[in-house]
Amino acid sequence: QINFILHQHLLYKMLMEKPKFELKNLNKVQKAALEGLKNDRTIIMQKADKGGAIVIQNTDKYISKIKTMLSDSSCYKKLIFNPTIKYKSQIDRMLNRGVEEKWITEQKSKWLTHHHPVVPVLYALPKIHKSIVDPPYRPIVSGIGSLTEKLSIFIDYYLQPLVKQLPSYLRDTTDCFN
Repeated sequence: QINFILHQHLLYKMLMEKPKFELKNLNKVQKAALEGLKNDRTIIMQKADKGGAIVIQNTDKYISKIKTMLSDSSCYKKLIFNPTIKYKSQIDRMLNRGVEEKWITEQKSKWLTHHHPVVPVLYALPKIHKSIVDPPYRPIVSGIGSLTEKLSIFIDYYLQPLVKQLPSYLRDTTDCFN
């Protein structure tokens, strides 16, 4: 099984990385097989939640599990409209006030303003460390390019020194044993 996971990792690198990964040691049939996998829309290849393994799964099953996850009204709420524009105007007003009150500079305000934000994307990583046959999924929201991406970076920068002073702060696992 470990061998299979290692082969999956190599397969993922060959299929998903840009041309920097060359396939000179493969013959035409092997290259065609890899290209076929890359273009196969019935499967999804992605990294596992933990351990760095690559999981190849049925696209329909993956989509079905995502829909089931999203249908849990105790965790998720279906929106009837995209609130990005509304929130953008609220953030812009706060940033303008920040400049007026001299909490932030004009330059920081310009950097924090996202002129063309994208809607964050939800995807899920399979937790194969819990079950290989029918793994549960860990939902991830990718906020790259979203309305709050730069604000999150800004807030994180200022909170990091404070968080590190908390008595409950753990830098990593080895910090638990010191």
